Amino acid sequence: MAGGIIFATLGVNMLNAYPIALAAGTLASLLWIGLTVSPSRSTTPEYNLRGLDAGLWALLNGLVGGRVGFVLLHLNYYKVNPQEITWFWDGGLSWIGSAIGAILGVLVFALIFKHRFWPLADTIAVAVPIMGFASWLGCLVDSCAYGSRADFGLLTPPSTDMFGVGANRWPVQSMGAILSLIIFLILINLRRRNVKDGILTSVSLGLISTTNLFLYFFRGDSIRLVNGYRLDALATIPILLVSLAMFLYFVKIPLIHRGQNED
Repeated sequence: MAGGIIFATLGVNMLNAYPIALAAGTLASLLWIGLTVSPSRSTTPEYNLRGLDAGLWALLNGLVGGRVGFVLLHLNYYKVNPQEITWFWDGGLSWIGSAIGAILGVLVFALIFKHRFWPLADTIAVAVPIMGFASWLGCLVDSCAYGSRADFGLLTPPSTDMFGVGANRWPVQSMGAILSLIIFLILINLRRRNVKDGILTSVSLGLISTTNLFLYFFRGDSIRLVNGYRLDALATIPILLVSLAMFLYFVKIPLIHRGQNED
């Protein structure tokens, strides 16, 4: 099932780096989910399979949500080219749509199969930066999500945009990959400390939101603007506020040992 979903996202065009990187990141994420459990639990095949199943639901819904979000952000283009809406292999995923879709996917999975939502969400939340790291590397090769032009300097090396135009630009893709790796390491460290259910999800969502909001100030790719601000940046702010509210809520609730409240 995992292979079918992953290769469906690639379509017939295997020459682009972004879909290949996304597929590699997806495989790595699913592998991590399938082999990892929280420190307070014994490693059992049942839990690994449960987390992997939830991860597949999150993946499928995240891909659909990410594509829907990207199409909405570039609605004027897709009104003229509606046949390209389903071209996943051409790139074009909104991280906001992917996050919402993935969360809904895990929620539906938890409701249908009567599992606790937050432990599953926490496991998947740690793996999300792996896909982010791979996606940014794919964009670095394919020149998508490129940086805006800047004066020459050590931090603004020459690079091209998606049209092949070379200039000194902010290294947005490289910064995104590095920050994704840092987020993953932070989440791994928190996971080892056996924090409360929901903390990992809120921290992951908050750090990813903050990273993307920061990088939007340096991106040069075209997007719809609202009063001079990128629409995707404005849409990130509510996600960031929700993640902060979630974190404050979970920090205040009494600690319940993760291993004592299992299905």
